[in-house]
Amino acid sequence: LLTLGSLTSEKTDSRLRHAATILSADLDLPITLNQVAQSAGMSPSSLSHRFKETFNCSPMRYREIQRLKQAASLLLATDLPLKEVAAQFGFADAFHFSRRFRNHFKQSPRQYRMNAAT
Repeated sequence: LLTLGSLTSEKTDSRLRHAATILSADLDLPITLNQVAQSAGMSPSSLSHRFKETFNCSPMRYREIQRLKQAASLLLATDLPLKEVAAQFGFADAFHFSRRFRNHFKQSPRQYRMNAAT
């Protein structure tokens, strides 16, 4: 998975960089593929296809990964309850957040926090 910072203008279409920037912003707010595509000046299908070629994941999966990475940082930096961390990054509830977190990091948010403390 490429990150926004690792992209160069020569290798990546500016529209895809713009889409990645949008997908990485306002992680607590919902956004649709159509909104991202319109902002990037592409059709949703073209954006999906080209984004996956460039970033090795769909646009919405990219956004979820950004949300999870930011949530992981917040878990380590604070003692906030999972419910509050989940809400700050637009997850419906702590259960949904925990499921998605475990799927990505291969451990629960609680385990992640505890392992970092040791």
